Amino acid sequence: MPFHTYIYQTQIELTQDQAAELDIGEELEALAASVRSGLPGQPGLISAIEMHSFDEEAPVRVIFESIWESWADLQRHIGSDLDAQLFLATWGKGLLKHPPESQVFRQIGI
Repeated sequence: MPFHTYIYQTQIELTQDQAAELDIGEELEALAASVRSGLPGQPGLISAIEMHSFDEEAPVRVIFESIWESWADLQRHIGSDLDAQLFLATWGKGLLKHPPESQVFRQIGI
């Protein structure tokens, strides 16, 4: 049976004005640290990374991505207190025009 990892990606979109207001370098790094802080103790977590788009003309997309050893590990994570989608939805109330969006991907090949 092949081994697959599962990637959980959650993103929010900010206008350039919102990103400037939040000081994308500091406020978003603090937010990312909050999302990431409890993840190392999660069973099956391989890695986690946060990133943001870097286009001065387009909306700023902030992406939180975690990689999991198994589907069962990811299922345990989704909906937990450490789920980036739930965390960002609470954080973004009144700020975000659209709720955070999440997608799950399965790695192709090894």
